[in-house]
Amino acid sequence: MATRALRAIPRDPAAVIPALIVPLFFFVVNIGALESVAEGIGVADFRAFQLPVAIVFAVTGVSRASDLVTDISSGYFDRLLLTPMRRSALLLGLMVADLVLVMALCVPVLILGFFVGVEFATGLSGVLAFLLVGGLWGSRSPASRMPSRCAPEARRR
Repeated sequence: MATRALRAIPRDPAAVIPALIVPLFFFVVNIGALESVAEGIGVADFRAFQLPVAIVFAVTGVSRASDLVTDISSGYFDRLLLTPMRRSALLLGLMVADLVLVMALCVPVLILGFFVGVEFATGLSGVLAFLLVGGLWGSRSPASRMPSRCAPEARRR
């Protein structure tokens, strides 16, 4: 299920491109507009402060849950339930695809952060931990709540 969901991502660029452009845009705009103000009130490194904000912008709301809704409404999910696959694997596959997608969305934001001078004091391990936390944050947001909302409707048919 995860590979199916991952293969569907390039087919729907309208779901991914805004999730990448918006945080990059606001990261640059916030740094340009507010850095001098933040430094004036004592914020030591405003760029490093804004990097997690941009990551949260990038990963919040990105989900393959709409694909699950489409599968349920079209009846395809009912056919998947008849396969010898575990039911948890059907939902976990979409959540794994969400995790991979949001971690991939974090990478360009991190690259821009490095480009403007943000440094991680913990080195590579800190960057990887930052990616993992961003991925977990993004994959838990809408995807973890959507299946529970859709399942009762699918059973009513």
